[in-house]
Amino acid sequence: MPMNYESPQIMRRGGLITLVVLIFTMHTNHAKAVTPAVLIGPDLKPRPIRLQAFGGSKVTYFDADRRLQIEPTGNILQIRFAAPDTNTIGADAKRDDENQSGKPALVQLTDGQRLAGTWKGTDASGEVLLFEHALLGEVKIKLDELRSLSFKGAAETTRTPESDELVLGNGDVIKGFIVALTAKQAEVQPNGSDQSIQLPMDRVVSIRLANPATASAKRSHTVWLRDGSRLSSKSVDMESDRLALQSTMAGVEKQIELKQVARIELASIAGRLIDLTDLPFETVGQGKVFGLAAPPRRNGNHLHLHAPITLRYQLPTRTRRFAAIAELDAPTGADKRWADFVVNVRVNGELAGRVPISSRTPFQSLNFDADGKTLEIELDPAANGPILDRLRLRDAMLFIEAAPN
Repeated sequence: MPMNYESPQIMRRGGLITLVVLIFTMHTNHAKAVTPAVLIGPDLKPRPIRLQAFGGSKVTYFDADRRLQIEPTGNILQIRFAAPDTNTIGADAKRDDENQSGKPALVQLTDGQRLAGTWKGTDASGEVLLFEHALLGEVKIKLDELRSLSFKGAAETTRTPESDELVLGNGDVIKGFIVALTAKQAEVQPNGSDQSIQLPMDRVVSIRLANPATASAKRSHTVWLRDGSRLSSKSVDMESDRLALQSTMAGVEKQIELKQVARIELASIAGRLIDLTDLPFETVGQGKVFGLAAPPRRNGNHLHLHAPITLRYQLPTRTRRFAAIAELDAPTGADKRWADFVVNVRVNGELAGRVPISSRTPFQSLNFDADGKTLEIELDPAANGPILDRLRLRDAMLFIEAAPN
């Protein structure tokens, strides 16, 4: 009798233990499969999530309350990933440029794509550029698809020149028409001359072409890699810690570890995002501190400014919203108590919003309507004057609404 009485209890306990083990196993499998990420929609408000998978027009993730969600990607503009341990980035790729022939280079194409790779010269025609990328392998780019080619140390620019330009190491700029390039020399016909000249490529730090910007008839996804490359892809699918893409630049399908990816711009029916640092601007106010020039400085998608200054941007058609993170950019060891200024944001000359930056409020989120033709960012010194009034504007972006069908 005791055995018959206790057996059901043992069976129930065993079932309970089995259920607990099963739930724990499922949770552990989910934990291994998810990746911390941020979703950005048309409101430009970041939503922290733990991403499990996406592809086939849907994204699967755990929200901030740890609830499993499956959402259509139509209204998601961007998926952004936190930076992993820098010691692991590129560990599976041949990224040691010192062990490769050629020169490290950044290529910008007319369709907005970028490639951070190694310059290998050109083919026999001089009109097809050859590059080696750590993840994509050999990439060929036609000269008429090129917007700019910059070697290590060259300053980035968003300006499209009226004619082709060669920037030399001594600062000289030769304007004209680039006839052909080879690994050893550049052939250019200067403006006002009917003769072309040859210049050694080892004297050239950057090349800017007057090729007009283009856009594909069908919108593609854009995958931003941590090496600075931006790759258009017909499709993107992610499962666990790997991303599958179809690179339109390299013409190949690739599997990339997610730690190599910084963000993904999705081809959304709602519209698209533009990084503010990708747009040209003009300085319309000040730009000097105690009589000394303090021009804006760009570093990746960060913009460094010193008050007093005003920047003006011409907004793309159908711009609807602007957002950014404004941070105090005081040097290490500086007495931040002196820093005290106001960031004013104006659209079409009208004040859209203002936030104070100081040692008490060193971090502010900006998110304002931007339905207009111009955007101005003004730094206005407060009580202490322009001492340490330095701003780092990061993740500055514009939402461009899709045109109606």
